[in-house]
Amino acid sequence: MPRPMRKRNFRPDVRGISCRLMTILLMFSPLAARSETSVETQAEQWVGQQVRAYALQQGWKQVTVRPKVSFFTGENRLQPCPSGLTFSAPARNAPVTRFPLLISCADPAGSWKTRAEAISSITLQAIVTADDLPAGTVLSPDNTKTTKVLILPGQRPEILTRAEDIMQMALKRSLPAGQPLTLSVLKAPLLIRREQPVTLLIRQPGLELSAPGVALQNGVRGAIIKVKNSSSGRVLIGKVINEQQVSVRAIE
Repeated sequence: MPRPMRKRNFRPDVRGISCRLMTILLMFSPLAARSETSVETQAEQWVGQQVRAYALQQGWKQVTVRPKVSFFTGENRLQPCPSGLTFSAPARNAPVTRFPLLISCADPAGSWKTRAEAISSITLQAIVTADDLPAGTVLSPDNTKTTKVLILPGQRPEILTRAEDIMQMALKRSLPAGQPLTLSVLKAPLLIRREQPVTLLIRQPGLELSAPGVALQNGVRGAIIKVKNSSSGRVLIGKVINEQQVSVRAIE
């Protein structure tokens, strides 16, 4: 008599299901991660390129850029873009250290746009005060120096980086040692003061004449001021050359 077949209890192959589930997760999770990382990485690379191009245009030296992009839309919603991403910065007057960023994908399989914020910290060589300097100090190599300066996100990089841009300029206000210099704290110093004796010069090819005179107005370098010829008493218009000389068209 044949033995009755025993009913086998159904035991699902949990290990097999777990493996298949893990395979499905791996099909989506790494793809989403790669997509998110790719978009973020590409965006930060693009921002870094823009900032470095600006630095090159400004003539900055020893520049280090640390860009970061913050997405307004959750990164997990961003899909891969086989056709390539497009980046643009719509705000023209925003500082290079912080500006809005538009990222778009025009792929036929699915296009999308998202907005983000690009922020960067920048390190570069700049001119700073070497000591505590009072207002009115005329800058020179003796009271300034070049050192690395950090520009934080959101700051406008208006600091001066070339020594020729600050030489013979004067401080509008007192500054502590190590303070980066900007045009907003500088002014052209007075080279000529009213009633000061000056030398009037006329220079032409093959000809240079001079005569004693008196300044009738204060003047910075390059300023056009009134002067008086001490010999003739005639009032002339001249251009300030330095602390002692004023260039005029004719000496009468």
